[in-house]
Amino acid sequence: YTGNPDTPPCGPWRVRVISELLAEEKIAAVEWPVALLAQEAVERGIEVPGNFYPLEQSRHLIEV
Repeated sequence: YTGNPDTPPCGPWRVRVISELLAEEKIAAVEWPVALLAQEAVERGIEVPGNFYPLEQSRHLIEV
């Protein structure tokens, strides 16, 4: 999403929801897309940003 692996597209809410999912032994959650994690966070009452927009186009979307 951000074009920089050191700058993740989400903040502390993501750490919280992943921590809760890992505590429930849902290990695959670390590979879930941001949208699915956001949905899970909302269902758990964790506040998330309204929208996620790519800041830089993904390489697989660039026409060559």
